Amino acid sequence: MRFKVIKSPKRKRTASAQLRNGFLEIRLPAWISFSEEQKIVQKFISSFKKKSLPKIASDKDLKKLADELNRQYFQGELKYSICWSKRQNSIQGSCALKNKAIRISERLKEVPLWVLKGVIIHELTHLLVPNHSKKFWEIANRYPLMERSRGYLIAFEKYSRKN
Repeated sequence: MRFKVIKSPKRKRTASAQLRNGFLEIRLPAWISFSEEQKIVQKFISSFKKKSLPKIASDKDLKKLADELNRQYFQGELKYSICWSKRQNSIQGSCALKNKAIRISERLKEVPLWVLKGVIIHELTHLLVPNHSKKFWEIANRYPLMERSRGYLIAFEKYSRKN
């Protein structure tokens, strides 16, 4: 996780952390020693990773999540298979309409759960509408965080390509 430490003489006692523009900004009082700073930084990084990363490690976990989203947004009507893919480096997900197979890039194991849900809903919507027409987005945007998810992925892709 990328982070930035900001020390301020105005800050007297407390430390805080917030995700901003792909960085975990950690704000500390200026008087804190380097060794204490390192302890606080590690604590915040660990805490944010636990809170934000999906606990969707296996294909079975991914299928369970997709089934929940299918019930919630598509009344459980969609039939499909879904799995993680190690081979998708330039896209987040794909949907093969012929055999209704959805593949999700393993790189997305590093994104928050709400972003992963947006990708899954995007691919599930392709089972109904194969293109990105107005009708497609009307359906996909029933997920209230779809636009935020797309924005997050744009930034995620830019960062991923740099490193």
